[in-house]
Amino acid sequence: MNITASRVPVEIRAFKDIKRTGKANVFQLDGDPSSLQISASNAYDNPSTLNSISGDITYQRSNTTRASMRFILDAYEFKALSDLKLDTPDVSKQIKQLLSLLYTMEDSSHEPNYLILKWGDMPIGDSVSGGFYCRLESIEYHIVSADEQGKPIQAEVNCAFIECLSKQQRDTKVKKNSPDLSHIRPVQAKETLPFKSNEIYQDPRYYLEVARVNGLDNFRQLNTGDNLIFPPLER
Repeated sequence: MNITASRVPVEIRAFKDIKRTGKANVFQLDGDPSSLQISASNAYDNPSTLNSISGDITYQRSNTTRASMRFILDAYEFKALSDLKLDTPDVSKQIKQLLSLLYTMEDSSHEPNYLILKWGDMPIGDSVSGGFYCRLESIEYHIVSADEQGKPIQAEVNCAFIECLSKQQRDTKVKKNSPDLSHIRPVQAKETLPFKSNEIYQDPRYYLEVARVNGLDNFRQLNTGDNLIFPPLER
């Protein structure tokens, strides 16, 4: 990649907890806009049998969203990263700071930080509050150029992020209690399929359709702990 390629400021907020409360370490990196990739996919159940043509498919879930982007560290165009107290355009120190905030386990939680990525007014992914709520999945970096003493002055950092939401953030995003969405629910002790159907659809009469989707031959004997799929139904 040409290190002089167009750049956009990407803000990264790092938190110690999944709810993203308390003080965040906030900083900006120059990102290569042409490198941004978003991966989102859905999973479906295909009831087709061997030697048959494809038929209807049933939505099961939306898979975890992923995002990746290339960032540019440049001593010649150094910008102080807010809250990080870097007083020198030292690319090596910037890389170490990135590793500390994105990759390294935090002292109190013994886990890497929880992040929010923001790129101007353009949402990355479809997370809540206009940002991509995530954690670092992988990071790779290489030195583009160095001075006469071998000190790095330009570097590229490739980061991959995986969406990570708290229960409240996840429920806000998918409107969890809507009967028009698929749900996966565990069977509790002494629960019946009509009871579970009424819990999701506010009508117990849909239990036969739920039994069909889950391949239940004997819906009167549910196994405690089994996960059942409750698909969106036309009513």
